[in-house]
Amino acid sequence: VIEKERLEDEKRKWCEKEMELEERMAKVTMQMTELEKSRDILVKEKEIFEDEEKQKEERWCEKNRELEGRMAMVVIQMNELEQSKDTFIKEKENFKAEEQMTVERWCDKERELEKRM
Repeated sequence: VIEKERLEDEKRKWCEKEMELEERMAKVTMQMTELEKSRDILVKEKEIFEDEEKQKEERWCEKNRELEGRMAMVVIQMNELEQSKDTFIKEKENFKAEEQMTVERWCDKERELEKRM
């Protein structure tokens, strides 16, 4: 009878230990589930962040291309203005030379007329 009671006691202790292990396993499983949820949320946040960064980079590249294009247009316009300025300077020089020759002709004609008088 004592032997049987001792066996029953051991069985009871084993059952308690098994239940305790199952409870601990359930807690670990719940913690794992919570950690997996947290991981999934962090993965999504990281993807969102990376998408935002990619979009920022794309917008930056687009803006950079736009600015480079505008800069090229300004450089072209500056070159055109520089050429116009050079043309104007040459025209002005030609005008001054022509004016000088005209004035000299007038002076020559005036002297010639004075001599005749």
